This record gives sequence, C-alpha cells and structure tokens, in this order.
Amino acid sequence: MQALDIRFAREADAALVSSILVEAATWIASAEQPLWPIDQLSAEAIAPDVGAGSFILASVGTEGVATARLTQDDPKCWPDAVPGVAVYVHRVAVRRAWAGRGLAGMMLAWCDRHAERMGCGLVRLDCDARRPKLCALYEGLGFRYHSERNVGHHTVARYERNVTNS
Repeated sequence: MQALDIRFAREADAALVSSILVEAATWIASAEQPLWPIDQLSAEAIAPDVGAGSFILASVGTEGVATARLTQDDPKCWPDAVPGVAVYVHRVAVRRAWAGRGLAGMMLAWCDRHAERMGCGLVRLDCDARRPKLCALYEGLGFRYHSERNVGHHTVARYERNVTNS
C-alpha cells in the first residue's frame, strides 16, 4: 500500500468526505443495521463542520479512502466529561475497497498524536452498544470500555484510550 496521508479536511473536501460517509452508511444499512441518517451526510449538511476543521481525511495518492470527525467535546454522549482532557472521534468511515487494511487504526493513532499536541491525555469515542463487532474492533485497538449512556433512542458504549499508551 502507498503511504497513507492523514490531514484535516478543507472546505473544498466536503463532497469527498460526504461520499466516504455515505458509502459507509449505505453499506451498513444494506446489512439492516442503519448507522447514520443519509440526509445528515450530504456535502451541504457537513460543509460547516468540514470548513471548521472538524473532519480528518485519509488519502492514498489522490484517492480519499477514509474520514472521521474530531471534536474537542461531545455534549450528547459525554456531558459529564471534564473539558480539555480528551478529544472525541465520531463517524469513522472507510471506503469498502479499503476495508480490512487497518485504516481505522491508523486514523485513530493520528487522533492520539493530535490529542497529545493539544495537551489532552485521552481519545474518546462511542458506538451503538448493540454492535458487538464494532465494540470488539475498538477494544482490539486499545480502547477501554468506559460506560454506557442513553442518547435519544440509542444506547451508546463509551470508550477511551490514553494517548501515551497507544
């Protein structure tokens, strides 16, 4: 595999980020496990967050292959969190053609380094608690189960990882 380049997405990348998210959401929905509402993933819907520097984009050569949203807080899933101790990862998505190559782990390692540069000791994320394979993926990447929380109609499993131990 060529070198993986991970960087913050720019405003001009909104359509590319959207296409990766929509591909992942469509694939998961085809397995009758809807993940994210497609209408929330359009380039127009995510453009403000992309423009604000909240999405990272992984590319191999000129091809965008994965993305994730990275924030400094998560009031829905982590309202009890102390500000400034963690960064929060959302919507990790890898193009199907690139699945199984460790890209999610590489992107999360990039998030660890970013958190450390920001003076944060933790990377946190959450996922649907009813998805044991996804929970196992995060645990296999060194994330520790923290707790569960009800968010709307969903129960999320909350995970965290120390950036110095990744």
